[in-house]
Amino acid sequence: MTPNGASATSHDPGPPFIEHDIDLASDHYLLKLKSYARALPYSIESNSKIQALLDFICTRIVQAVQARDYDPGFLQWDSMLTYWSYLKYPIPKEKRILLVDLYYSICTMPGMPLHIVATCSDGLENLTRSKNKLSIQDIRLPWLPVFDILRHDLFLTRRQFEVSQTSYYMGAIASTVQRFFHPAAIDQMLETFVPLINGTNLNSLLSSQFFMLTFLPQSHPQSYLPMLFRLWESVNSYTFDERMLQFLAQLAEMHLDPSISDPKRIDEIPDDARSDNEGRPNWAKNDLSSTGPWTGIYNDVGVFTDYDWHFIMCKCLASMDIPLADSGSLTTGPSADNQAGFEIGRLLKPTWRIVSLARIIVYSMAPDGLPTAPSNAPTPLGTPFASGMNTPRHQSGSVGDYLTASLGKLPFLSLKSYVGGSKALDSLVKLIASTESFFHPSNSGAWTADLAAFIKSVAYEFQKRWHEEQRPDCKTPMHRRLTRGMKRELVKSFRTVALLAMFSEDSTTANNISSCLKWMSLMEPDLILYPILERAAFSILRAQTQRTIAVIKALGAIAPALVSRDIYYPGAKHLVPILQLLIPGIDLNDPSKTLCTTTFLMEISQYIKFGDLTSRSITMSADVDSSAPLNVDIPNGFSIFSDDSRIEAQLSDGPLLSKDEEDALLRESTAGFPDWIASFIRRVILLFDNLPEEAGGATEVDAVTSACSQICIHLSDSLFDLVLNMIFDYASTNVRPNAVRAVHQLVECVANAHPAKTLAKFVPFCIHNIEVELENGASSTRTTSTFATSLPSDATFHWNLAVLRGAMFNDGKAILKYKDHFISLLKRLRDKTFSKRGFSWSGKLLSSLLLTLTHTYPLEDKFVNPEEWDSEGEHDSRCNVLLLDVYPEFRFNHHKYWGKLYMAEHVTVSWHVPDGEELDFALEIFQEIVEPTLGRLEALLKPGADNLWRNDFCRYLSFVRNAFSGTPTLVKEVLTKEDQQYNIETSDILNEIPEMIASIEPLNSGFAITDLQDPRAQYYLALRQRFGKLLHEASVSLRQQGEENTVDAVHALIQSIRTYLLDYGDSKDRLDLYPLTPSVWLLRPVQLLRPDEQSSLVLEIAQAKSTHWRYAIFATRCLRTLVRKDSPISASHMKYFLEKCYDNHPSLRYYSQRAVMKAIRYIKLRTYAHGPIDLIFELNNNPLKQSMAIGEPSHDFTREFLAQFQVPVDLVNAGSNTILVEDVNSGWLAWQNSITAYACPHISKSSLTPWDPESQAAISVVRDAARDPSFWKNLSTHFSSETHSEVVSSDNVASIKSIVQLLEDEPFSPLQTLIEELIQDPDQNKQRGAAEFLAGLLNGAKHWPMHSQKELWDWAMPLLKATFGSRIKTDTLPIWMSFLEYMFHKRDPRRYQALVDYLAQEFYSTDYNGESSLNAVKALCFFRAFYEEQNWKFSPWVDQAIELDRVCCHKVRAYISELLAFASKVKRQPKPSIPSAETFVRECRTTPVDFDILGMRGIYHRMRVQELVQQFPKWRAERLPGSRAFQSTYDKVATTICRWLFQTVHDTNAITAFDYILPLMPELFRFTEVNDNDELLSRARMLLVQMCGVTPPRPLIGPILSAIFDTILNSPSWKVRMQALPLVQVFYFRQVPLLSDARITEILEMLCKCLDDEVVEVREMAATTLSGVLRLSPRRSQLTLKDRFVKLLRRSPIPSRQSPVYNVAIRQRHAAILGICALVDSYPYTVERWMPDLLANVLAEHAYDPVRLLSLAWYYLVLLTTHLHADTDFTNSS
Repeated sequence: MTPNGASATSHDPGPPFIEHDIDLASDHYLLKLKSYARALPYSIESNSKIQALLDFICTRIVQAVQARDYDPGFLQWDSMLTYWSYLKYPIPKEKRILLVDLYYSICTMPGMPLHIVATCSDGLENLTRSKNKLSIQDIRLPWLPVFDILRHDLFLTRRQFEVSQTSYYMGAIASTVQRFFHPAAIDQMLETFVPLINGTNLNSLLSSQFFMLTFLPQSHPQSYLPMLFRLWESVNSYTFDERMLQFLAQLAEMHLDPSISDPKRIDEIPDDARSDNEGRPNWAKNDLSSTGPWTGIYNDVGVFTDYDWHFIMCKCLASMDIPLADSGSLTTGPSADNQAGFEIGRLLKPTWRIVSLARIIVYSMAPDGLPTAPSNAPTPLGTPFASGMNTPRHQSGSVGDYLTASLGKLPFLSLKSYVGGSKALDSLVKLIASTESFFHPSNSGAWTADLAAFIKSVAYEFQKRWHEEQRPDCKTPMHRRLTRGMKRELVKSFRTVALLAMFSEDSTTANNISSCLKWMSLMEPDLILYPILERAAFSILRAQTQRTIAVIKALGAIAPALVSRDIYYPGAKHLVPILQLLIPGIDLNDPSKTLCTTTFLMEISQYIKFGDLTSRSITMSADVDSSAPLNVDIPNGFSIFSDDSRIEAQLSDGPLLSKDEEDALLRESTAGFPDWIASFIRRVILLFDNLPEEAGGATEVDAVTSACSQICIHLSDSLFDLVLNMIFDYASTNVRPNAVRAVHQLVECVANAHPAKTLAKFVPFCIHNIEVELENGASSTRTTSTFATSLPSDATFHWNLAVLRGAMFNDGKAILKYKDHFISLLKRLRDKTFSKRGFSWSGKLLSSLLLTLTHTYPLEDKFVNPEEWDSEGEHDSRCNVLLLDVYPEFRFNHHKYWGKLYMAEHVTVSWHVPDGEELDFALEIFQEIVEPTLGRLEALLKPGADNLWRNDFCRYLSFVRNAFSGTPTLVKEVLTKEDQQYNIETSDILNEIPEMIASIEPLNSGFAITDLQDPRAQYYLALRQRFGKLLHEASVSLRQQGEENTVDAVHALIQSIRTYLLDYGDSKDRLDLYPLTPSVWLLRPVQLLRPDEQSSLVLEIAQAKSTHWRYAIFATRCLRTLVRKDSPISASHMKYFLEKCYDNHPSLRYYSQRAVMKAIRYIKLRTYAHGPIDLIFELNNNPLKQSMAIGEPSHDFTREFLAQFQVPVDLVNAGSNTILVEDVNSGWLAWQNSITAYACPHISKSSLTPWDPESQAAISVVRDAARDPSFWKNLSTHFSSETHSEVVSSDNVASIKSIVQLLEDEPFSPLQTLIEELIQDPDQNKQRGAAEFLAGLLNGAKHWPMHSQKELWDWAMPLLKATFGSRIKTDTLPIWMSFLEYMFHKRDPRRYQALVDYLAQEFYSTDYNGESSLNAVKALCFFRAFYEEQNWKFSPWVDQAIELDRVCCHKVRAYISELLAFASKVKRQPKPSIPSAETFVRECRTTPVDFDILGMRGIYHRMRVQELVQQFPKWRAERLPGSRAFQSTYDKVATTICRWLFQTVHDTNAITAFDYILPLMPELFRFTEVNDNDELLSRARMLLVQMCGVTPPRPLIGPILSAIFDTILNSPSWKVRMQALPLVQVFYFRQVPLLSDARITEILEMLCKCLDDEVVEVREMAATTLSGVLRLSPRRSQLTLKDRFVKLLRRSPIPSRQSPVYNVAIRQRHAAILGICALVDSYPYTVERWMPDLLANVLAEHAYDPVRLLSLAWYYLVLLTTHLHADTDFTNSS
């Protein structure tokens, strides 16, 4: 069709009728709908009708919710709403608001099934995706309902094992609707979330962070953002980093609009969405008050302070995972993440950190600084130093003083400048310059993919923001927008690294770089296009396979910049030479190159017209060769060529060319199109000729023909005729069985472009050849198998049939001319083709023909509208000259239109809509071909079939099936009322009334015949009905015949059934066929039964002796699922589970055991539930549970609270006033208003009974089993069976615990006997069984009456003491450790006071220097199990625990170091003035950034470290020599210290380690020189390197570097100096964003001074380190250092060997040469302008110096040759 008033083509029915309420609309979304409607070939329904349909769907949704019919009712109508949204009609805002409110309510409704929640979550995302359609001004939602569900589900108890995806969906929902949470709720959210933070527990840190970042409204972050940064700075966690970066990226993007964060908006937004218990505290924010107009939350860099920005950039550098041969200094964060529980993994995953970092950087860019001068280098040089960097004279003093003189006196300007005038861009440029060498293919690895993805993401985000800021509705202030200078500097900084990495062999890296090049070419095409063209010519001409593929990919990426005149006007003139170079890219022997080449051709051809503009005559159409060439003026100094390796047209003088001159050059270049097209087609034909076999090379054929199709569409008439003739010549003179499929696709290409010409060429020829072949016996051999091999004699027939099928591809009207030929041909094919391939391909020809006749499809997809493509230039009748300058029409000036784009409303689509003549022809085919064939099939089904039956059945059925397959849109089917009623009655949707079964009236969708009263429709539908009946009869008939004769027939029948059921319309989702196993059908009736009936039925199946064990397991799982909270479990149900707990099959035991735990847990819930909500959330209203109010929070209260855990309590006589706290979930940072505590049970009465009355029958069954010793005996057989487990099973323990808790002390007696029997046996498995029974018994007894508990512990403690004292062996130690871990997990230690006292006594009294190391290890292991599970509650014991001297035994050092690390962690104390959320958040804003409000500095061990520093010299002097060195106190303490600090560095509180490492650093370096203790040596080296991967406290950066410098410059040991030098490079690279220019200068000074070290190895290491620092830093002082080294070299004559200054002179010259070599080494992949002269004219002079200098000089002379002869693909040589 041709909208916008254009006249209809011969194929179009004219513009569709557009309903008035759409055509006359002014609404933005209706205008978009109007543009869609104009582009369709049929009329669409009115907006009012579709809105009425929406009302109907919404009504049904509401009715389903009111009726609580969620599945299937709500799910059906939700799917209808989803389908409705595909129609692109707008949803009115009022309805959208109501739908969002409804869906959110369903999501947060307690007890809602998870699949309903998942559906509503998706619906919420779709409804709220557009920020323009809904804002917080339109709707507010309460945050507390989602949080309540998430909080209860995230961390389950040990017996709540039914892990679901509830946490994931709740997190996703909160993330989706976060912008609808009222900003006035921020303070209450913080009051809820901040107390949950516990820095000693990673689960607490990550979960509380998730709550804050997912719920806190992002519109007003000014009150809490400083708090988030302070918290982030104190946590060492990769997961924490990733989620924080995602949040900051969202903030940076959102707050480009300053009005969003205006505090006045908080009062303006209606606050009408509060939960029942949701308050609105309003904390004082006097520090945030502002006067005057609100200007946003902009800060130093975007919305961030300089302090925070440098921290972000440090995380950015670490995110690249770049190795420095430093043994993985970046592993500390991932190592710390190993402490997180699996529950954290159930939360919504954050965005990949690489993408988040890119968004942070791009959306923080603004013109916020003084710009530096624009850079002309490939990579900008970063922030330059001030002028005055002169090389000093070499006067007195050492060489080191000379080399550092000017650097040390370098002045720094107070007014700093930035690249592009942007601080964020300047940081990015420095980052890219620092990592440049890691982009090179020779230095690639896993990090290269991250680096490539990073620059791709930055380029994409920059381009996106750039276009957003060009829109008139952009809300970013003008003074904060991106500038052209910033854009150009960004591209310059990325250009070099992208051109390096594009040659990577890693596909991920290459794809990311291609995307990056694409975005950069759109931003600054002149900076990207020419370097790629240069590399393309070089690589392609040299036939370097891998690099050729890389440059072709790059060319494809920059295709828009190459050809689009709007993007880069001068680029198009280079197209033809590139195309000619790429002809060899079509290469069957290199599939990768072929795919890349065809991809490039498809990219190019969708933007241009292929036509020669250099010659024509008045009487001929454009693009036709003529003897009268057009005179084109070529600018002086330019030439267009195709055979030269230079691609870029050279400008000899003058300014850039004008557009007219560029047009002249491009017009002249189009003369190469005819030759190129001919060469390309010949190359394609050559590839087809050399295909290995018919099915071979399928990928290459598809790619090549796709490119051919796109090219043919955009050919001029003359070039199309050329291509058509070439293809016809090939198809008419060749028959190649290996290219049958290929030639079919090739003919499709020309048929798609010009169907009439193609049909005229091929139809007569092919029909004639096919008839001749059939007359001569082609396809006469009967076959039906798919695997049958075609005969060589049939090759010509198959070839012509494939060609004819290809010609059928487009425009049914053009086919009408040949309809008589086709009727005759189809009859002959039906009657004469007997082979499988013959009749199958004939059927496909019929299907293609009918599809072309009856289907609605676009006729062309040219890059301009049809009326423009066909436009003619206007003639001046006076002079008969075409006035191109006056009327620059497309056909004669198409080069000016290359790359043209349209707005959606301006696009004209030409449609093929079948007319009456085409439909009559299609129905004639049915009458003449299909209907008689159907009659023959019906006759074949009658009795008396002969041997030819199978072949006839298959080939006739193939014709009929393909006929119906080719007419899926011929007739629109409408269900009658009778059909609808029948469908409802036979529906498999159970328990649903007819009105609620989703069904809506069909909409207009482009069917050819829509009137069912039309005789044509009635005829077709009757024939289709007859076809369906035939299929049914055939299926009945085939079932009665032998299988050996019907396999092929059945296969053909199944295909026909599929066609009959599915081929309707353009979508095949009309009916989903899926296999239903009998078991599924069996379970459907079960759904109709009541829950108790269901249980009885399944239980009967499970207990039947005939039930196979696999089905028994499945039945048990079903029974476990049928255990419900809202109804009691039956006695028979419970009895079955108890009996199967000791079944011989492990799976049955597993599921039954868990079912017992579930059932008993539900009995407990039913007993204490106050209502259905408690049941749903599994809220345990234990009568002993109390809420302990927190009065006025203070640090004194915190200390007193923790101290009480160490104070013993006589629980027997304490009474109910004694409160026990199992789990402290607040107080580390801030206190909640109350915490959960438990009262002690009554001394003699049961505190929990009576249990749920309705569950008494089940309890009786449990009681009977528990009193029977045989039950426990049977259970112990499996508990203590031989396994590979070295720890207790939590499931086994929990099952015992459940029974003991339910029955209290009733099962004590049989368990007592059993445990005593098992624990006496030293076997590992028996010990594990005893530990499991004992742990379950002791844990389950915590709420027994106190007298019963005392009796239990009086029995248990002697047993445990005896076991721990004498029965522990190496293999049973892990078992009893896990026993203690289970005992103390979330338990108040005062519950098990006797056990705690025993463990503490053993810990303090054990002789750690005794002969038995097992006793020492045992005491430490047991004590570790205690303190690790107690965590923060262990604080009162810490001081005493670390005072003992236990470093003498080698085997216990690991435990001691763990204790030291743990002590430092739990004694860490945040420092808000009051431990409350309000105070903490406020003081994070108001206190200086260097105030340690989170207590992250290492303080606790500081005095002990100072004592060690004083003791180490004494111990070092006493150190034993030789092989006994490891027994020295020095070595023992040193090893323990290294272990402790190493573990701290890999913990969440890694930042605390620096306060301990700094005073110990001189000694740590001394550890690295011991040569008789390998363990100490390796641990010290590892520690020094690993610490560099952690961001240190800012005040310690200088002291750390000073300590390293002091060691390097002053250590008397040259080995220590050598170990310390590489550390400078590692620390520098990891922390470079935090280092000031002055600090970097100090590093360079120190390294230059080390070049004059007395030891040659140290000098060489200093040179290597200097090279690394220069390589990994922005290019700064190289020229100054070069001049200095050269002058030093020239002023360093070597005297005779007898001279007393000979060695000094050699060292001086060596220092100069090492400095020069370091400079050369710092540019591993480029040759700077000064480098050839430096190497050839300076270093070469010293090729014959003394041996060491000679070898060094020669090495770098060879390096020069390597540089100058390196492939220019990898270099930027001048």
